[in-house]
Amino acid sequence: MSLNFILLSNAFVHFFAYVVSSGREGSSTEDLVQWVRQQGGRVLPAVHLQRQNARGDLGLVATEAVQSGESLIALPPHIPLSLPIDEPALAALAQRVPEKLWAMKLGLKLLAERAKKHSFWWPYIHKLPERFRMPVFFSGDEIQQLQYPPIIHQVKKRCEFLLQFAAEDIPNIIRDRGNDKHPFGGQQVDASALGWAMAAVSSRAFCVKQSGESGCPSLLPLVDMCNHSFTPTARLVQHHTSSAQLLPFLEVVAQQDLERGDALVLDYGPLSNDILLLDYGFVIPNNPHDRVELRFELQLLEAACFAAGLHAPSSFTEPAPWQHALLVQLKLQGPDASQMVTLGGKDQMDCRLLAAVRLLYAEDGSKIRSIGVEMLQSWDAPTALLGLANECKVLRTLVGLCMLATAPFPTSISEDQDLLNQDEISENIRLATEFRTNKKQLLINTISSLQLRLQSLTMQELVSAPR
Repeated sequence: MSLNFILLSNAFVHFFAYVVSSGREGSSTEDLVQWVRQQGGRVLPAVHLQRQNARGDLGLVATEAVQSGESLIALPPHIPLSLPIDEPALAALAQRVPEKLWAMKLGLKLLAERAKKHSFWWPYIHKLPERFRMPVFFSGDEIQQLQYPPIIHQVKKRCEFLLQFAAEDIPNIIRDRGNDKHPFGGQQVDASALGWAMAAVSSRAFCVKQSGESGCPSLLPLVDMCNHSFTPTARLVQHHTSSAQLLPFLEVVAQQDLERGDALVLDYGPLSNDILLLDYGFVIPNNPHDRVELRFELQLLEAACFAAGLHAPSSFTEPAPWQHALLVQLKLQGPDASQMVTLGGKDQMDCRLLAAVRLLYAEDGSKIRSIGVEMLQSWDAPTALLGLANECKVLRTLVGLCMLATAPFPTSISEDQDLLNQDEISENIRLATEFRTNKKQLLINTISSLQLRLQSLTMQELVSAPR
């Protein structure tokens, strides 16, 4: 990491002196509940906000028994804060935001509403957290503690965007505008304010389908206080009240019978720890949707062969024409290639990577043509597709690849656990350590799964050998 990036990150921490507004201290969440009801929404009396862990994180809980299917929260169409943006200067700024940073587009509208006198959404906005735990607010040293280049790269890109957008784009768009035409009411919007708004949206927005259109990110007051779980106790239901209305009616419904004290949690979707950390500021141990990313390169596969104690065939440095054609078909080579592959998960790895290693060990393409590229990407075949010898080499090479993937981590899992057991470490260091520990554990689990497959094949090979 360059010194310039470390300075950017440390500067961002200093920028984050931004405080949302006065008036938050001592205010009750009941104010927000009352506002939702005044606007025509419904909130079950059993729904309350409580602290849910030692860190003091807040979340909604049931304070009495609730039956499955019962409505917990219902919002009328005008309550969600969502796109589009009508104000011309704000819309022009939103057009300069990359699509990958969709949260910043809605974040601009959030900032504009926060700056507006008597904003309709003020009862909601002044309840939003003042601080978030996303890595863009880490120091340079804390970002280094993630130990995972793909996520560090993403943090760097976000920091650079926020600093550049605040320093160049915003001044260029709103120059010479009076306070009456200023999208932020004449208030200065720096990188800290942008970072706060982007974090508020990315960690709280839901994708709401508008009539005849694709999903639109929307902030859902009170609903966004439901935390995440892959085993949800509630679900978000969308109703279109009439064909004339663009915005839907939204409802949180109990997914199961709830007892007193049960948390109201929603499933945000099949999100990896990378996305959870970048957009939400937390990670989940043993996340079934987490992966380790690698770039597909023949040199890396050749190194994996050596790590596994195998001799790499010439195809690992110069594939035959038929092998190259199949790699192009898998979109691992060629002009339309997407070379990012993954390790881990239910299937142990990217199916394209599995197919690539199999075909690179194959002596000719005749059998591959008979079974098809689709089957080549599957573990589901009852027997080794290209023979036991081929499959054993494939599994050993993939184990070697996982071993290489652990090499960039400078600390071991046991060292990470020792650090996590210390009481005095900061929340940011704790979060970074939890993230990298889960990545290492994922690789170890993948190696174990591959070795079990290899042992099974080895036994088959021994049984089928002539005596």
